[in-house]
Amino acid sequence: MKHRLGLILAALALPFPALAAPKTVATLDRWQVRIDPKDAAAASAHPQAANWLAATVPGSVQQDLIAANIVPDPYKGANEAPIQWAGLTGWQYRTSLDVTPEMLRRDHLDLVFDGLDTFATVTVNGQRLLSADKWAHDLPWRASLERFVSTPTVNIEGLVAGYTGPGGKTVLPGRAVAKMDFRLVPGMKKDEAIAALKAHLEKRGYGDIEVNVSGGYDGTQTDAGAPLIQAQR
Repeated sequence: MKHRLGLILAALALPFPALAAPKTVATLDRWQVRIDPKDAAAASAHPQAANWLAATVPGSVQQDLIAANIVPDPYKGANEAPIQWAGLTGWQYRTSLDVTPEMLRRDHLDLVFDGLDTFATVTVNGQRLLSADKWAHDLPWRASLERFVSTPTVNIEGLVAGYTGPGGKTVLPGRAVAKMDFRLVPGMKKDEAIAALKAHLEKRGYGDIEVNVSGGYDGTQTDAGAPLIQAQR
């Protein structure tokens, strides 16, 4: 049985700036939390939590509610049930930050969150900055950015095998084809990537797979200050 594997190795010309060591110019503390006013039903049912309460960040709203004596400790007795509503309610967190002349002299400032739990929207002075549906892999923001920019990827574009016409046939496919593309990052070589793929297949007992390379080139990078990149901003 002969198998074929079509392969494209693409080194995307992405901006690849070197990330300098971060310098913390301010730390966000003095957090407060309350039920989101848009969640009117929850605010009506739990009026104590509808007002701003002291919050601990990082932490959880359940811990803040316990500290404020609004809900009981869920680890005692049968107290878990009375606190379930907190996980079904929308919440707002807030804090304040004093902007100093030193901060304004910097070329840019990063507002860094080590994590945002599930769904979140971040605003500054009423202006929406970002929103998150899921924080991938629980990585810090800088690590997430580095992974997005500098990590190679493998994508399976398509798979074809067996009979795909009308009706059914109880036969084993005599031919299978997969098409893939690789994103190579700076420092990676096209020929080395092809050799690594073939070695991977051979090691796992698939040395009979025919690898056809339809294009590709070594990993490259584009400076973040290049006109091409600046034109996209």
